Amino acid sequence: MYYAPRAGSVAFVDRGRWLDVHDTETAAVLAALQLSAQKWGEVTIAGTDDFKAKCAGLAAERGIRIANPELRPIIELAPGRAWPRADARA
Repeated sequence: MYYAPRAGSVAFVDRGRWLDVHDTETAAVLAALQLSAQKWGEVTIAGTDDFKAKCAGLAAERGIRIANPELRPIIELAPGRAWPRADARA
């Protein structure tokens, strides 16, 4: 399955067990994260540090669970985080 927001471009490809993201624009990354969350519930991010940080920030804003332990600090500090911080008291 291909996600192509514009004619002649492919934002990401669904390979069944993973997604190959070709377009790092916010809308394309968010669509890939949302599809991944629907398919697997928890998402593991691979790629450059900048790409992983972008994914972690977008995921935190929308409540998408990220499996990467190295991204936890980014998720914990993300502005607009969609769920309470781990240290929040009820």
